[in-house]
Amino acid sequence: MSISEFDVIIMGVWVPFIQVDNDPDVDVIVSDGEVNVYLDLRTAEVRASDLMFKADEHSLYVYDPRRKVVIKVVRLPVEVVSDSIQFQVRNGTVTVTMRRK
Repeated sequence: MSISEFDVIIMGVWVPFIQVDNDPDVDVIVSDGEVNVYLDLRTAEVRASDLMFKADEHSLYVYDPRRKVVIKVVRLPVEVVSDSIQFQVRNGTVTVTMRRK
């Protein structure tokens, strides 16, 4: 199996790519020192507390390890420090915070 432009490798594991879009359930807020991504997952068939998050300089990847699939890719408007991810879950909404480069 070859990896195409529509596939993603997360933590060394190939997973199928699901979507990249302007999702109304995603808000990205950029401030001087950080980027906050708000994901409304109340209607998703996943438990937000079970998700894993990974980032590169331009994107945030939301990974469901139970199904072994990337469920969301969020394009970021500015570069971020990829290993600075912090997140919290409250009432089905995930807030992911990363430092800006």
